[in-house]
This record gives sequence, C-alpha cells and structure tokens, in this order.
Amino acid sequence: MERFLDRRLAQAIDHANALVFVASSRRVVEYVNRALAELVGRSAAELTGTDLLRWISEGEHAELERAFAKCLGGELAYGVELAFVTRDGRAVRGLFNVSALSDPSSDEITGVVAIGTDATALRILEHQVIQAEKLATLGQLAAGVVHEINNPLTSITVYADYLLKKLRREGAAAADVTMLEKIIEGSGRILKCVRDLVNYAKPSHGQLDVLSLNEVVEQSASFCEHILERAAAQLEKELAVELPPLYGVQDQLQQVLINLITNACHAVVAPEGRIVIRTRELGDGRQVVEVEDNGRGIEEANLERIFEPFFTTKEPGQGTGLGLSIVKKIVDSHEGSIMVISQVGKGTRIEIALPTRRRPAGEE
Repeated sequence: MERFLDRRLAQAIDHANALVFVASSRRVVEYVNRALAELVGRSAAELTGTDLLRWISEGEHAELERAFAKCLGGELAYGVELAFVTRDGRAVRGLFNVSALSDPSSDEITGVVAIGTDATALRILEHQVIQAEKLATLGQLAAGVVHEINNPLTSITVYADYLLKKLRREGAAAADVTMLEKIIEGSGRILKCVRDLVNYAKPSHGQLDVLSLNEVVEQSASFCEHILERAAAQLEKELAVELPPLYGVQDQLQQVLINLITNACHAVVAPEGRIVIRTRELGDGRQVVEVEDNGRGIEEANLERIFEPFFTTKEPGQGTGLGLSIVKKIVDSHEGSIMVISQVGKGTRIEIALPTRRRPAGEE
C-alpha cells in the first residue's frame, strides 16, 4: 500500500500544473517534474544529474545561491524568481518558494525542494502595463505640444495666404507664387494631422455617432503614412461610392483600421508590398471594410488563435499580441463580425462587417 501511494504521489507531482524541482546541497538536479521540463524545453533526463546553475541565466546565479544558503541554514526562501534558458536561447521565468529537504533517518539537510509557477506571462504583462502607462504619459505631453504647434502654425497659414493673394494681385513671378502655395499646402497638411491626432487621442466614452465608413478609412490611412513609407508598401483604396451612414465610435473604428494596416505593413516584404483597403455595402443591412495584403500570410494552425490576448507570431519586441484581440473586442461591441482569410506566402485578407444603422440606446 505504501509503495502504491508513493507511486501515486510521484505521478501527481509529475503531472501537476506547478513547476517542481529537487536539487542536492551542491545544486545537482535530482528531480524535475514534467511542467518545468516542458517550460525549459528539455527532457527531465537531460536536466537530471547536472548543475542547476547551468540552466539558470548568469545574472541570477547569485540569487539562486542566496536561496540555497538560506534553505540549507534551515529557513524558507519565498518568491525566488529564476530565469531558465531554453534550448533556443530564450529566457522563461519561474517564481518559486524553496525549502530545505531533510534525510528522514537523520534530519540532516541534504538539499532543497522548490515549487513554483510560470512567471513569464506575468512579467510580459507587467512590461506591457508599464509601456501603456508610458504611452499614456507621452500622449498627455504630446497634447500640450500639439496646442503649442497649432497656434503659430495657424498664423503661418493665415499670413502665407494673405501674401499669396497679394503676390497674385501684383503679378509676382510664378516661382514665388508656387513657393507660397507649397508653404500653405504643407502648413495645412500639418494642421490637419495635428487636429486629427487631438481628436483621436481624446478619451473615448463609447458615444455612438453617425459616421461615414469611407471617411474613417481615409483618416486612418492618413495616420499610417509613416508606417507605410517605412515598409515601402503601396496602399490602394477601393471605396464604394454613396455608402449609407452607420452608427459607430469613430476613434474605436479608426483604431481597428490602424491596427490592421500596421499589421499588414509588418507582413509585406519590400519593395513588392501591396495593401488594399476596400469598402462595400452588403444586401443584408451591413457594410464591409476589408484590408488585404500580399504578405507572408498566417499559418493555418495559428488562425484560430490570432484573436487571443498576448498571442503573437512576431519576433520579441515587435508586437504585444494585443492588437487583434482589441480589434475583435471593438468589432463585437459594434455588433459586427470579423473574418480572416489567409494563405502562407500569398497574403491575408481581413473582412469586417458592420451594421449600416444601429440605433443608440434611448433613441426613439
């Protein structure tokens, strides 16, 4: 019976969701359960019998040695965070409580046992929260800068327009007139960009407005000009004429399109990158906006997961895995639907269908 219980206990530990390892007082790994072996991306046999320091990031060797010294002295070490190096060189983090392991016959401390949890996702989330807070602060600073830019730029535009009219009346040289026209054109473009940024950055209260889907597309595309330029991607717009109005939250729908255009820019390969935005009306009271690219495409195995928070196929540091989950949430809140069609090596098309009219709560 005792042997049966020991075997059952061993199976339970091996299949537990927690991360478990046992090491001798000399840090030799004596046992690793399945969850920890899978997290590190190695077999238990490969880890067993080796120095634990071999699998820990060099910068955390001192932390591990302090925990060992504390436990071998008869104390518990709580919240010991260790970064294990995987086979492909990544660092995965575990948060452990470590305690001494004694010989039952002599009560002599022979090693340690550590039980913990995967902290990798937690640390990623903490980093993203910090980045979000940083971006929010940057947005507040940018709003102040925008107002500082807006006032003198308005003066430049007004005075340039006055001088342009004066030069035309006086029959000035065509080259001088052209230069002033370019000044006015450039100033107007900056003013429009500044005003659009201010409107986009305003906190959203979820207020539904009557919108033009084509105008939302045009505004969103203008925000992405620098991203398109960096990706050397060609943007084409095939917008249906005379689309009926729809109810929606403008900045949220802009966020949807900006995310989709940005993702498309990351997927295409220069200099053949091509992105097409289309709008059209369906016959069932909905209208569609779609973003199509000729990029790398999405593997079929990943298609079902692309809307999961924090799921990303991009390289570390290039994506948070939140963009498409936010897109899905916004589309759902507008009572719309989203469909993704993709083929590896040929590109991706994302279609969003929105109700042409959705009556806001309280409207008669």
